[in-house]
Amino acid sequence: MMTPEVQNYFDSLSPERKTVLLQLHEFILSLDPDARVLIWYRMPTYRSHKGWVSIANQPKFISLYTDNADHLAAYKARHPKVKTGVGSINLKVDEPLPFDDLKEIILSAWHVND
Repeated sequence: MMTPEVQNYFDSLSPERKTVLLQLHEFILSLDPDARVLIWYRMPTYRSHKGWVSIANQPKFISLYTDNADHLAAYKARHPKVKTGVGSINLKVDEPLPFDDLKEIILSAWHVND
């Protein structure tokens, strides 16, 4: 169940963006149903184990944020043309979400194997 603050975030999105971000939200929770979900820096943030990831709706893409570029290294090597930031990747709304890659990033960011 979402907190009212998290629900308000999703309710504020356009239908197209809401659909994609809710898919990402549900996917993240499928990796750890007990992850703590909160709004942090105005973004849904998922805290689990020793780390966190956040998701955000941006004007031209959807972003997944982590706390360190190391979590993205393998993804960036496989997808050098995808726009990334220091600890974030930008996903196009009109393309399928790369769930296998996202799983690797999220589990790394949560420090599951540390």
